[in-house]
Amino acid sequence: MSVYFSNQMLKWYLLITNNYIRFISSRFAQPQKRRAILSFTRMVALLSVMIGSIALIMSLSILEGFDLKLRDSAYRFTSHIHIKSFSEIPFGGKDENANMIMEKYDFVDKAKPTLQKEGLVRAGKNLEGVVVNGFDFDRDITGFSGFITQGVARFSNLSANEVIIGSDLAEMLGVTIDDKMILYVILKEGSSGIPDSKIRKLTVKGIYQTGMTQYDKTMIYVPFEMLQSLIGFTKEQCTGFDVTLHNASEAPIKALILENELGYPFYCQSVQQIHRSLFAWIDLQKEPIPLVLGLISIVAVLNIITMLLITVVEKTKNIGILRALGMKGKNILGIFIMQGLKVSLIGTITGLGISFLFSVIQLNYSIIKLDGAIYFLNAMPIKIIPEYYAAVFAISMLLGFLSTIIPAIIAIKVSPLQAIRYK
Repeated sequence: MSVYFSNQMLKWYLLITNNYIRFISSRFAQPQKRRAILSFTRMVALLSVMIGSIALIMSLSILEGFDLKLRDSAYRFTSHIHIKSFSEIPFGGKDENANMIMEKYDFVDKAKPTLQKEGLVRAGKNLEGVVVNGFDFDRDITGFSGFITQGVARFSNLSANEVIIGSDLAEMLGVTIDDKMILYVILKEGSSGIPDSKIRKLTVKGIYQTGMTQYDKTMIYVPFEMLQSLIGFTKEQCTGFDVTLHNASEAPIKALILENELGYPFYCQSVQQIHRSLFAWIDLQKEPIPLVLGLISIVAVLNIITMLLITVVEKTKNIGILRALGMKGKNILGIFIMQGLKVSLIGTITGLGISFLFSVIQLNYSIIKLDGAIYFLNAMPIKIIPEYYAAVFAISMLLGFLSTIIPAIIAIKVSPLQAIRYK
């Protein structure tokens, strides 16, 4: 079967590359005098293929961009697995536990202790709720420092009164590099029933930007030991551990293994669990895409079929004359196949070229902005994947070829005598 199919494809290739068939095909594409319907339908068919190609490649590129950007940002803030305590009791022996997790489990790439506390920050009259993270740049296992766009990429020391905040939070507070802000950390209720709090004056040393509003507005990073001192922890205490794996997709399964083996009070959450709504939103966006793209492809195919059918009607007399002169049916078939493939080729290449140009512009200048509160990102992400361009080109050309079959068969069945008498 495969040999037969290969032979047929070779015959069709030789057929449509024949010089005189190419010449006649180009003449058939030209409308008769005072009849512009053929040019109009040809332009509509070409535009439909071009728009279909743009829709196909842009949909795939945008969805892939969303997926990669959101997952990358989520991994950098929560790692692949986050380990914390059931009762929020601090862990002791932070370094020993982190090293034990790395050495005992071969699926673990890296592990580090974490320190996290809710608090408030104030600058002037602006007050915002935040999540305070104790951070040590020497133990950055997720590459968070790559998000810092202004200021320094590390603290002066682990006890300094310094802070790195998100770009959105900096705008809300009206602060920039070297400005001062007040941090309030609420610990627990005192004997009077009033929550006990700690206050520290911090200097803004860096501003990071992930493009994800939920992080850029709420997460701040302070030196690890400074936060330990502020909330009354010893140097060996932490609130949890961040773990990265060799394979991030295995995080849900490995989180269960870690939780079962570590036991109480260790409680493990995978990045997929922590950001369940985020990943569910990505999957939801992907579900209708095959249906939408399928409809676009059908419209493009129907337009090519319509163009070729109109060509058959308008060129019926010419077809009859060619048949009367002895042209074989397979040569007539080659004429219409060439016309369909030419429209598909021009439309597809133009569509892919426009898509690539737009993708490059969006990557470099972010001309299309998004509402971060709804879409999680401030700018529309794009991922240029050569395999997608190749797949769209192949699919478009295949559909273009298939759409020529019906009109070509109709042209072959035209009777030479009736065609010559056709007006």
